[in-house]
Amino acid sequence: MSNLFTAVSVENQEIVSGGLEIASFNTRFRGRRTIQAGLAASGFDGSIAKGGQANENVITAARTRLVANAFPGLRG
Repeated sequence: MSNLFTAVSVENQEIVSGGLEIASFNTRFRGRRTIQAGLAASGFDGSIAKGGQANENVITAARTRLVANAFPGLRG
């Protein structure tokens, strides 16, 4: 056993030997969707034409951070 570990308490030995591990995961998405619909018809009663359009924009992001073997009171 090292002299370093004999000079510190059991709790301090766990902190020194345990260390800290951090994992961070990130994701982002940005997209645009356009939907168009229309119709046209002709007959004895005349002609008709209709149309419509819809736009959808999405911007989103997510993040998570994991901390293992953290020191007491340390936040991730």
